[in-house]
Amino acid sequence: MGIWPWLHILAAYLAYIAVALLASLLIRRIAGDLKEMNNRNSPRVLLLGAAANLLAMFAVLLLLLFWDRQPITVLGLGLNARDLLAALSGVAATFALAVIFLAVLRQTQRITALEITRPASSAAQAAPMALGLLVLASVVLQEETLNRGYVSHNLLALGPAGILLISTATFVLIHFLTNRAKLAQVISWVASGLTLGLAYLLSGSIWVPILLHYATDTANVLVFNITGQFSFFKTTPALSEGQRAVFRVVYALIITAILLAFYGLNFKIG
Repeated sequence: MGIWPWLHILAAYLAYIAVALLASLLIRRIAGDLKEMNNRNSPRVLLLGAAANLLAMFAVLLLLLFWDRQPITVLGLGLNARDLLAALSGVAATFALAVIFLAVLRQTQRITALEITRPASSAAQAAPMALGLLVLASVVLQEETLNRGYVSHNLLALGPAGILLISTATFVLIHFLTNRAKLAQVISWVASGLTLGLAYLLSGSIWVPILLHYATDTANVLVFNITGQFSFFKTTPALSEGQRAVFRVVYALIITAILLAFYGLNFKIG
């Protein structure tokens, strides 16, 4: 494997970083530090974030088309019945595990109260909730196109293990741009990166990690209440980063078992 694949990957990340930095500067002028969760929830910030993610994704697709000289279909745009069933099983397991995890925390008194709430009681409240979920979709599309799709196809010479390790490492490192990284968060990112990378390598379809990734992100909002709004559950106290990291490790193990049940160790990529 020569230097060119690494240069392609570097160019893709530089394009992403350039877009992310420009968006962060603009958002900082409007709402403050993007690394503070409370500053991410206004409609203007959400729309700017969605636009930035889609722009970064299109930049990567342009690199794929005009520098790599590969069609977009190389990312794996198909979704056969097995892929769909595997992805939907993972999505259902994600939400079921999240709710069960909250119940276990309450039963073991790791949290003192667990309430079921109504996240939106009117159309006026539902609109920003829907907007937030759409923005999450743009984030997931961008991250999977770059971290799983583009990176994986430039690392084919390394085989499945090499692809999985490198794509997970870049996935973790890129999150330092927009998050205040602590050990618990890094553990969560590593667990997610390995799980999503495995989903892509086994299925060969970019839609499988996209659906799984979207499920984990929406579970963070709708179940774990990380944004402080739009959740169906409220805990006292709020879940800690350490507790969410424990959940993510358990989640990774169970989703990996589901993937292996559907695909075995027959890699479509690598």
